[in-house]
Amino acid sequence: MDGASKMLRRALTVGPFVVALLLGPTATAEAPPPAPRPAVQSTTLGDHPFSNPLNHLREDGTAEPPALEGLDVHEHLGQTVPLDLSFKDSNGKTTTLRDALHAGRPAVLTLVYYDCPMLCSLVMDGLVRGLSKLDGWTLGKNFDAVTVSFNPADSVQEGAEKRRGYLQELGVSDLGSSWPFLTGDAASTKALAQAVGFDYRYDEQAKTFAHNAVIFVLTPDGKISRYLYGVTFEPLQLRLALTEAGQGKSGSSFERFLLSCYHYDPALRRYGTFIFGFMKAGGLLVLLAVCTLIGRLFWRERHPLPRPREAGSDRGGPKDETVADHS
Repeated sequence: MDGASKMLRRALTVGPFVVALLLGPTATAEAPPPAPRPAVQSTTLGDHPFSNPLNHLREDGTAEPPALEGLDVHEHLGQTVPLDLSFKDSNGKTTTLRDALHAGRPAVLTLVYYDCPMLCSLVMDGLVRGLSKLDGWTLGKNFDAVTVSFNPADSVQEGAEKRRGYLQELGVSDLGSSWPFLTGDAASTKALAQAVGFDYRYDEQAKTFAHNAVIFVLTPDGKISRYLYGVTFEPLQLRLALTEAGQGKSGSSFERFLLSCYHYDPALRRYGTFIFGFMKAGGLLVLLAVCTLIGRLFWRERHPLPRPREAGSDRGGPKDETVADHS
């Protein structure tokens, strides 16, 4: 019993340290507070505090082409996109963004133009590749997707053709209403682009639009939850963004747990490892182990094991092994 009591006292001694680990840096007076990050709100043209360096450099590191000068993405996190703007879907039917979003499901919004010679296709191809690897996430069931052309000259037929091709890559039938590809007039497309902070400009010389590579993740009620940049979208980044946009209601329990271990770094514009999240997860495991140990010790105190009997002993005493000689 003395050994069990010593183990119990040691377990109780470890307890406060485990609780402090679970509470993280806020429970430790000596831990310095995290450095405040600048607020990510609407900014003036070209001075976004987290401007993506890739938006301003070529692959060889030289300065951006003149067509992109002054173009950026101004993050309007938490703001609601204009849901009642009028567009045409791939069937020529008048619709709105409100019709494309469904209660309880986050959505991925992309702004492209359908005859884009390169960048739009790279963004869309990267998005489709990432979505195709999202195990447990089904388009139209767990999340929605909406694509809007910001070129007023794009036709309904071009949108229908693009939609058919991308849905085929995802293995989804184009007969339903999943992932509408919308077109609209200049007023509607410009209003939507301004609402999400997406700059674009028509280049008369190249006969193309200059713009940046970005997709937008929306909450079920149309608020801007996250911006994801580039032309490659890793499944983990998409999964975390959609789970976060779903306000904890979308995704599996494991994915919601991942959100406690990852946080979005606006400087890198991606989700990264959150060290204190892993510390808290590790602390939780230690606490569970300590509680299990304490429970076992208490159980053993109340239910001691019977002592083993000595060899050759019994309740009636030692048996007489003497054999009588009847000879």
